[in-house]
Amino acid sequence: MSSDIGCEDMDTLINMGFHKQSARSALDWSGGNLSVALDYLLSGSVEDQTREEDRTHQHAAATDTDATDENIDGSNNTHERIVHSELSQYSLPNGRSACTCIALNAASFLLLDADMRPNKQVGEISPEVLSDCILEGVQSYQAIIEAGSSSSASIVEHMSPEEVLSKFPGTISEKIKVVSLQSGVLLSSPPSLSAPSGIYDCLANSCLRNSGVNPCFSVGVILVKPPETVLIILPPLSSDGGSFILVDSHPRPPVCAGSYAQVFPTLEDLCQKLSSIFPAVDLGPDVGEMIAMMYNSFDAYVLQVKDGDTDT
Repeated sequence: MSSDIGCEDMDTLINMGFHKQSARSALDWSGGNLSVALDYLLSGSVEDQTREEDRTHQHAAATDTDATDENIDGSNNTHERIVHSELSQYSLPNGRSACTCIALNAASFLLLDADMRPNKQVGEISPEVLSDCILEGVQSYQAIIEAGSSSSASIVEHMSPEEVLSKFPGTISEKIKVVSLQSGVLLSSPPSLSAPSGIYDCLANSCLRNSGVNPCFSVGVILVKPPETVLIILPPLSSDGGSFILVDSHPRPPVCAGSYAQVFPTLEDLCQKLSSIFPAVDLGPDVGEMIAMMYNSFDAYVLQVKDGDTDT
């Protein structure tokens, strides 16, 4: 490390989720200017060699347990756990409204990861991969902002997946397809199959059992309830068991001050968590039923690896 680069600046960049090699290169390039180094990192100009190494290691060691992979309740239940990163969308400039870009980027990586595995399910998610998805998603959002800065139209702070993909198709891999768009209404009752159009019904039936979905492969669902977007990964319908995964780029104290990926053993457990993030809001007797339904509505974008790119 150059003598004029302070350890404190290195630590700052590392704590934001950048790898040590990338942080050192950026600080060397900027002459030790932390602000310039951060802009350089966010521009994607630093070739982060260790990023691909980390991802390759994740594929090869899917059963390894990371030190930050914890049981939610502190018990010995190894099926319900959480992986967290100190980095969230709010940690970075222009990241405040980048959740849709982050969710799309994470869906692309995780679905391709699942496609590489014999059981077609996502392996362990490391904090490094979670941080990478945050960084790359914010970079995609930044590219959209920069592309629109020359026009007189105002930047839409929260974008739907259609808006993101129309402006910056590279947000997801060309090997990923959007199968369908489903909609539902948040319900105050506990999630169950007996509650049509709720989150559970949408995920269990409209998404997982969608006619366009290949039952042999994992399913990604971009759940949008403005102004927030999260990612859900569902195991293949044909699988015997499997994990249900929530990837959330928003801080959710006390669960996590940064971003996190939470793994659930059942769809019911996942839906309970989603109900706490997106609770149904009672607008009172003076608000019409149609307005209340529109306010509590959500969209679910179903994603999957293209059939022609899967290993059969």
